[in-house]
Amino acid sequence: MNSEKPVFKLFAIPEEVLQNQDLNTRAKIALVALWSQYEGSRHINISPGTFTRLTSLPPEGVFNALNRLDDSGWIELIDYDADRKIELELARPAGRPESFSHGFTPDENESASAEDSKTDEDFRTDPDQKETAEKKLISAWRSEFPGRQLTPGDLTHLQAYLERGMDAELLIEIIKYTAGRVRGNPLAYMRKILNDLHSQNITSKEGFWQHQENFKGESQDG
Repeated sequence: MNSEKPVFKLFAIPEEVLQNQDLNTRAKIALVALWSQYEGSRHINISPGTFTRLTSLPPEGVFNALNRLDDSGWIELIDYDADRKIELELARPAGRPESFSHGFTPDENESASAEDSKTDEDFRTDPDQKETAEKKLISAWRSEFPGRQLTPGDLTHLQAYLERGMDAELLIEIIKYTAGRVRGNPLAYMRKILNDLHSQNITSKEGFWQHQENFKGESQDG
């Protein structure tokens, strides 16, 4: 029986993870272990036994750690079977700690006219375009939810939709749309809408409103 422990790569842990009050030590260990071992991946299937060996967490602590990560927005726990498998989606692709290096304070007066002309492909390959899109999201969130802080976990969820090809303007529109309809956790409501749009390959603000019109028409016909 192979008793070797996993060898972790040199890995700069983002400050947002180290200082995150929503994550306990076990959750942080689990997140860093996933990032370290699955570089370049987002969708992960792993057996509970392998995950236990990878993290050195006790079996009873694995689900608690994963559940904490799911609740705080660092992962989406898709399936958990203590005897067979763990399936999850990372809000950030593994091995990308540099993505957290920038601050979360946008310059409200910064001109984005040049960046507005860039394409989704530019966003996925241009760090400046990515940061500009993130600043727009943060600004929109603060405008629509002034009493609710956008946590790093919340932001990573929104960023994940950008990296799947959705326009920043679509996400901003969903933030505005949600603000007038939800009193509780807005992110859960937004994720439900965005997941539905993603499943139908809708990536633009115009596509969203067309989808809404089609839905209203179908409801009236029914």
